[in-house]
Amino acid sequence: MKIKPLITGILIAILFITTTACSENVAVVKPSIGYVPDGWLLKEDIPYGEYTSNSGKVYYSNAAGDCGVMIYYGDIPGSLKGKENDEVALIDAAVEEAVLFEPEATGTMTVNGRIAGYAEGVFMGLPEIFIVFVDGSTHISIMAGYVTAQDETNAMALIDSIYFQ
Repeated sequence: MKIKPLITGILIAILFITTTACSENVAVVKPSIGYVPDGWLLKEDIPYGEYTSNSGKVYYSNAAGDCGVMIYYGDIPGSLKGKENDEVALIDAAVEEAVLFEPEATGTMTVNGRIAGYAEGVFMGLPEIFIVFVDGSTHISIMAGYVTAQDETNAMALIDSIYFQ
């Protein structure tokens, strides 16, 4: 189970590098988290430009490390420039980032009032969701994996508490 976040992180880093290689950095803002579920911990906080040259990463998980939320933030990829609120473009971006599984469901949702695209599926026998949205000049890509219904509730509550200062 511990290898899953590593594989996911490497693949998303590659995706961030390839999708934002041509974009310019205009005031990327690190997201803040308003709610962390009981028993969850901040596992990684890698600033913008240190995770990859054009992204940062924040990772929360439960104490056991078997479920968590990885939040990648960075430059808006060319595929979303001018389409930051386009539902089809956001869904397509989420599907593109769901490289670990074939999406079983896609759609849109709101994350703290912002429209986001998502792709859900199963990886290594466990449910996962990729969520993509844009806030101002910042692209957010989220990967959440969970074991139980309570884990999913906790992950989604943390995700919905994302805000920008």
